[in-house]
Amino acid sequence: MIIAEPEVPLSALSGYADVADLLARKSKWGCTLVRELLIKHASEDERSGTTLTLVLLHDRNEKFGVRFTFHRVSGLKIQDTHQVCGLAVRDVRSRGWEGIRFEVYDYENAAITFFCEDVTLTRADAMG
Repeated sequence: MIIAEPEVPLSALSGYADVADLLARKSKWGCTLVRELLIKHASEDERSGTTLTLVLLHDRNEKFGVRFTFHRVSGLKIQDTHQVCGLAVRDVRSRGWEGIRFEVYDYENAAITFFCEDVTLTRADAMG
């Protein structure tokens, strides 16, 4: 028997209330532009692991974007670095993998896919 893993609405993620207005906007291109993609590995503290930061914009001229910070990333695969057409988060705790709660992926064109322990959303200055 296959158990369907539930999608996690972005509204359930930490920090959503601070960026809800930005996420509600629509892109004139049908895709979201990647303003920043940062991969950082830290091994000196108790929460060692890879952190991925992704800042997304709907329009090149926007002043603010949404910063997604993914903690303890594993299995990272990147096919495209300039746009994400449909970012989705799936709850994969049922797989029983230590330290992995979510699968994150671009459901439109598979530009990016990976697993992580946690996700945080914040506003980002798009001009910086």
